Amino acid sequence: TLKTVIPLMVFVMFNYNMNPTLLFALSVLLLVAMTLFLLPRFKGMIVAFQWAKRMHGFDDERDD
Repeated sequence: TLKTVIPLMVFVMFNYNMNPTLLFALSVLLLVAMTLFLLPRFKGMIVAFQWAKRMHGFDDERDD
């Protein structure tokens, strides 16, 4: 997410002459929003990968 926000911050700062404090506040809000949006998708991707590879409790056969 930082690879998206940092270039956007630089672009806005040099082209629109925005107050740095306001720019920082908007950037933090954007980072939090992007993180909350992407977190469940990446979690689902990791769980799907573990399920596909039968890792960490997804194995049907147990050696009890």
